[in-house]
Amino acid sequence: MIDLPRTINYFFKGIIYRKKYNNDFNFLILMNGPSLIDDLKLIDINKYNQIICVNHFADSNLYTEIKPNTYLFQDTYFWSDNVRENFKLN
Repeated sequence: MIDLPRTINYFFKGIIYRKKYNNDFNFLILMNGPSLIDDLKLIDINKYNQIICVNHFADSNLYTEIKPNTYLFQDTYFWSDNVRENFKLN
């Protein structure tokens, strides 16, 4: 089982490190949710050089339009043995 708090901590330490030594580092984290479409209308995607998405973002049409650099699977069910059959890899 992954240690989610530690994983997130290391993830953001890496971002902080990069931000500290690279002033041109701009990142955007896209979370899944019903307001994402409306939020994207207010955001200029082109001004970010690092786009991060999570969980089932690739299931949306936005994935091929935005093409994130980093994909974060933060929900434990991605690694669980106790999942529905249609989600298991063969």
